[in-house]
Amino acid sequence: MRNLKFFAFLIAAITFFSIKLIAQPQGQWTWMNGLSSSNGLANYGLPGVFAPGVTPPATYEPCQATDSIGNFWIFGGLSYFNNSIQYYGDLWEFSPTLNLWAWAAGPGSTDQPGVYGTQGIASILNMPGCRSYCAAAWTDNNHNLWIFGGTGYDVNGNVGNLNDLWKYDMFTQEWTWMKGPDTWNNNGVYGTKGVPAPNNNPPSREESDATWVDSNNNLWLFGGLSITGGTYSDLWEFNTTTNEWTWINGPNTTGNAPIWGAKGVESAFNHPGGRLVYSKWKDNSGNFWLFGGNDLTNSYNDLWRYRPTTNKWTWMSGTNNPGDTGHTGTQCVPDVNNCPSARFETRSTWTRDCQNFLVFGGTSDLSGLTMYNDLWNYNVFSNAWTLMSGSPQPNQAGSYGALGVSSPLNIPGSRFGGVGWTDTLGRIWLFGGSTQFGFLYKNDMWRYVIDTLCPVVNYPARADFTLAPDSGCLPFNVILTNLSTNDGTSHWNFGDGTIDTVTNSPNHIYSVAGVDTVTLVVENFGYCGVGFDSMKMPVTIFPSPTVNLGPDRPICDTIHGIILDAGNFGDRFLWSDGDTTEFTIVHDTGAYWVIVTQNNCSASDTINITPAASPKDSLGPDQKLCYGQSVVLDAHNVGATYLWNTGANTETITAATTGNYIVEIDFFGCVAIDTVNINIRPQINVNLGPDTFICPGDQMVIDAGAGYLTYNWIPGGQTTRYLVITQPGTYGLTVTDSNGCVARTSIWIDDFCPSDLYIPNAFTPTGNGINDYFLAYCENIQEFQMIIYDRWGQKLFESDDITTGWDGTFMGKQCPQGTYVYVVNYKLFDYKELQMHTKVGKVTLIR
Repeated sequence: MRNLKFFAFLIAAITFFSIKLIAQPQGQWTWMNGLSSSNGLANYGLPGVFAPGVTPPATYEPCQATDSIGNFWIFGGLSYFNNSIQYYGDLWEFSPTLNLWAWAAGPGSTDQPGVYGTQGIASILNMPGCRSYCAAAWTDNNHNLWIFGGTGYDVNGNVGNLNDLWKYDMFTQEWTWMKGPDTWNNNGVYGTKGVPAPNNNPPSREESDATWVDSNNNLWLFGGLSITGGTYSDLWEFNTTTNEWTWINGPNTTGNAPIWGAKGVESAFNHPGGRLVYSKWKDNSGNFWLFGGNDLTNSYNDLWRYRPTTNKWTWMSGTNNPGDTGHTGTQCVPDVNNCPSARFETRSTWTRDCQNFLVFGGTSDLSGLTMYNDLWNYNVFSNAWTLMSGSPQPNQAGSYGALGVSSPLNIPGSRFGGVGWTDTLGRIWLFGGSTQFGFLYKNDMWRYVIDTLCPVVNYPARADFTLAPDSGCLPFNVILTNLSTNDGTSHWNFGDGTIDTVTNSPNHIYSVAGVDTVTLVVENFGYCGVGFDSMKMPVTIFPSPTVNLGPDRPICDTIHGIILDAGNFGDRFLWSDGDTTEFTIVHDTGAYWVIVTQNNCSASDTINITPAASPKDSLGPDQKLCYGQSVVLDAHNVGATYLWNTGANTETITAATTGNYIVEIDFFGCVAIDTVNINIRPQINVNLGPDTFICPGDQMVIDAGAGYLTYNWIPGGQTTRYLVITQPGTYGLTVTDSNGCVARTSIWIDDFCPSDLYIPNAFTPTGNGINDYFLAYCENIQEFQMIIYDRWGQKLFESDDITTGWDGTFMGKQCPQGTYVYVVNYKLFDYKELQMHTKVGKVTLIR
């Protein structure tokens, strides 16, 4: 809806503010919007509508963000009206292109409690409570605004330090309460350092905007002021995917002193100490930087780098002297000895090309009596500070000039608590803050065009090229034009395995079809320390169509003809007979050609049609096979098509069952049918009976049965129907019937005698179903008695059933592991007479 209202107003707005959008010289400030006076009131206008005169109130320490189209946003902040401090909870959007504000969302009034809704659920009704005193803010990699803590109103309307985390989706224009309590002054939960957990949450805090977003879209937070008045030095990470906080670094107590270590030397012992922090940056390597701050007693001008990959801090620049006055040097000249004076409330920071950081203003004392309007540049590569604009002397009055008119005399007045953005053209913008002690707040908007000579910034090499044409047929010749700037050397990769180092404009011939990527890498180590840049562009190489009419072929059925297929469905075709479709039908012998065109690439093929001969019958005579045999039937006639009555359409099939096998052979329209009968004889069933046993000294006769032509016993080679054996073993037999079919079988003769009694010497009653009982084993037993004694002669078990064994217990309790005595009395039939036997022995119970 905001875009519809904006469109209606666009023409008038552009006309009214065209004077403010003219080119601005480098190194000059321009007062672009807002009032030059202090404590101006808000002019809300219509929700979502950019319009002249619409402006936020004079604001101190709001949260800031930049969206995906380069517009600027602020949320909340502090104002002062009618002799009282007032907290805001509105969202405002500023278009640097139109130089206009729009009230985007919020209550439109001050000191309102939060409307939290349900945690994790976005709603148009949700709204963070009004807040300021440097609530932490992030703009994530998806251009969502996140805020955490600060001083403000909770869900109950109480004012205090907060530790709630909110996300604002600039596309849906909805707030989501993501994490933390909805009440004030909470102690938080640290958990275990380095370990994420759902209950972890930083304690309530204010006065820290040391915030960063890493390449994984995770949020990082350092320092701030506690609810008890102490300064934090803890470092936290919030995973936006798992919605969990992790305490990463630093103590979980307040008031810790810095440990600087050696300047420029990374160490696990280094630490910035507890402080209120406002200036922060992230370099191209993903490292986090912070500058200065205040520990409630002193301000600092030290510059720190934190490397997430090592989880270590490094003191990089500045001094470790509390209240240090800094070193200005010569304006626009970088020097490793330069450094801004100690300060805090410096939320106005920017990042520019070539690893350069900018910071503006701030104050050096808690009372706000000493404040600055100097603009400084820090270069990561040279580790040098440069004064770019303003005065290193405190308490400078501003010079506004005319609204929208640039002048070398224009300068924002000294201030602290303002915020800043960078537009898509690299210009920096400054808004609001406090301009002197007391409660004199501003809503002026300033724009500064960076002077590339103050300090001199060597911009990196930029890769750029064109290719023409970007598609073509094999062999494809592409012409490339190098339009790179600041490039020293060029490296071309054509995507097909070939490279070139020519700086000018090379030509390249592609010999393989496909989509390749041309990559140009330019380098110049004189720019920004690392002068690499690359550009990629796709190039499409179309193949000439693959046209294959097949080998020359005969024709038999001239009435129905032969279908010729050029393939390449969807392309353009031209046949020698004038046909323009993919298929054509020929009825006569002769030469036929086709031209196929695809993506303006053409190819052709020719086929000769010759007279055809009739196919041959080739399955051969009927066949008789033994059970289990099969035969491969071959219809021959190479080049023909086949259809069997089995459904197969191959030249050969395997026949393994009785029946007639019929094949239809089509040789280019000439058809023949052939049939063969396959007779599979019945299976030979040779039965020697079940495996059995033989007692020593006995003999037995095995009968193979009658009706076979030959018998062959193994071992021994006996060729009779009957086999007399006296020894145990495996006896095999091969027989041949009258059809010449062969069958094989065998029988196993054991040396077991039914009069044997087997008693094991151990068992394991563990209840796993294996060897759980102590049993005797014997066939044809007539009488049986087993008694178990312990080693003191006490009877533990008795059974007169050979199938009932001892389970290792006595009177319901488990007997211990050890050796026990058994007595077995038994009577069995041993082919002579019934006799009574007794066996006494030992058995081991194992647990």
